[in-house]
Amino acid sequence: MNPTILLTRPKRRNETLRTAFGQLGMTVLTQPTIELLPPESWEPLDAVLRPMLDGRDIFDWLVFSSANGVDFFVDRAQSLQQDFNLPKSIRIVVTGNGTDDALQERIGRRANIVPKTFDAEGMLKQLVPEAVGKRFLLLRASRGRDVLRPALLEAGGNVTEIVVYRSVDIAHADPAILEKMERGEIDWTTATSSAIARSLVRLFGERLQRTKIVSISPLTSATLRELGCPPFLEAKTASMNGIVDVVKTFTS
Repeated sequence: MNPTILLTRPKRRNETLRTAFGQLGMTVLTQPTIELLPPESWEPLDAVLRPMLDGRDIFDWLVFSSANGVDFFVDRAQSLQQDFNLPKSIRIVVTGNGTDDALQERIGRRANIVPKTFDAEGMLKQLVPEAVGKRFLLLRASRGRDVLRPALLEAGGNVTEIVVYRSVDIAHADPAILEKMERGEIDWTTATSSAIARSLVRLFGERLQRTKIVSISPLTSATLRELGCPPFLEAKTASMNGIVDVVKTFTS
């Protein structure tokens, strides 16, 4: 019988994992644990987008912490100007290869910096040495660690931080998925962020003891341990490919 894996990312971001695990011969189920919504107001983003769309040089760096941030940013920019193009003078740093791929897909451009470690600390290693006097636009979710802003400010940067999307917990799990988890019929369950880990534990509770959780990063693993649900596996690189690779290696 094929092993079953439960994907827990938001709907718009599950296709890559669904295809990859399907190619491994796994039965793929989905239960989003968080939903991604527009911010309460677009005004803060619009206030910086309009001069950028006019070609004005108001930032030195754009900082994207997720592919979701790229999507919401570009969607809003295109709603204001159909043939949206970033000024070439603006440099871009992203949190990892997945975010860089989203950037390439959405605006045909690669990031200037993709850190070796796919987290805020990796980004800071690249940005802090040249932060003095530079203007940074941080594009982020409604929740997450406040690491980049204070560090860049301390290093002498000028920082504008804007929420480009909200991360909201799903209220209830699909009853059919709950039943499968209860019966131990889900072999693997993914946890690809700390927010997802928290929502996962809230939705399934002790039922998670009947599945093997695979975590995307040390940070997500630490969250799972704090919640009493330690991961069975952790990806060697904090990416979707890392999740697939660690499961593939274990099950081969």
